[in-house]
Amino acid sequence: MTSTPEFDWLHSPDVALQEQRAIAVYENTVGGLVILQERSWDEEDDTCIFITKTNIDAFIAAVLKAAGREDLVQALAPAEPETRPLTNAERQRRYRNNRRSGAPLAANLFTHSKEDAPLYAAE
Repeated sequence: MTSTPEFDWLHSPDVALQEQRAIAVYENTVGGLVILQERSWDEEDDTCIFITKTNIDAFIAAVLKAAGREDLVQALAPAEPETRPLTNAERQRRYRNNRRSGAPLAANLFTHSKEDAPLYAAE
């Protein structure tokens, strides 16, 4: 029998991917992100990382930047909503809603918030 030379798994340039433990990503019951990595043979528990719902976007942006994919960070950034003056009908609707809720007459009369503007879907 002829024996083949022992392959060097650690130093050979032919190795495309080194060993990788399995990673699961899922949403928890409160809308946060859970990243779970399979434990190694010498560990008792899986490694678990929790990202709160309010921090998911910042976390994903940081991961993309660390991976050198700033182009994807820009592509995923939400577009700023367009602001425009309120129409007469929108001002009247806001006035009626304020009067029904018992708000003072001068409250919010001359202010314009993003909640007043209609939402436009990004294309």
